[in-house]
Amino acid sequence: MERLSDSIRKFLRTHGSPKTGADISRLRTLGLSLEPSLNQLVQLSRKLAPGRYLVSKDHTYGFMILLMIWDIGVKTPIHSHGTWGIEVILGGQLRIRNFERESNALRLVSEEKLSVGDASHVLPPDLDLHEVRQCGTERAISVHIYGGGLEGAETFDLDLGFIPYKVPRTLNLSDIVPLKTHLVEFAH
Repeated sequence: MERLSDSIRKFLRTHGSPKTGADISRLRTLGLSLEPSLNQLVQLSRKLAPGRYLVSKDHTYGFMILLMIWDIGVKTPIHSHGTWGIEVILGGQLRIRNFERESNALRLVSEEKLSVGDASHVLPPDLDLHEVRQCGTERAISVHIYGGGLEGAETFDLDLGFIPYKVPRTLNLSDIVPLKTHLVEFAH
C-alpha cells in the first residue's frame, strides 16, 4: 500500500484536496492502477471477519485507507462523509444509491451496481450522501480512501432527519495481521 499512499501524497502536495470531478477521476485512477498489493488485500480478506480495517493513515495529509469486508446482505445507513472519498471494489458486488438533500428530506439521484475493478466516489457538498449495500451472492471486498477522518459525517434517519454519524468500529489491520506491509503509519 505504500506505493498507493505515496501517489496520493504526491497528488495532494501538487493539487491540494480534490475539488472537482476531474480531480477525483485522477485519484480514482491511482486507486485502480498503481497498487499491485491490492491483490494481497483480497487474499488477506479471505481470512478476516466482515468489518472495517484501517490499512494506512497519513498524518501529514490526513487521508486514510480502509479495507471493508461486507457480509451478504449488509448495508449502511444513508450517510455522508464530510470529506472526499474513493472506493474500489476488489471482490463481490456493491450497490450504491446517491441522494440529494431537499430541506430535511432526501431525493434519490442515482444508483449504480459495482463489481470487481469498478470505483465510486464522494465529493462534498454535492455528492456526499449515499447508501451502500452488498448485493451479490458472495461477500464484497472494497478499499476506501478518505481525505480525512469522518468527524463531519452524518446519517439520515426518517424520523430524526440528519444526525451525527457514529463511525462503526474500525480495527487496525496490524493488530490482526502483524505485517508492516499491511499498516503503514506516516509521520512525515
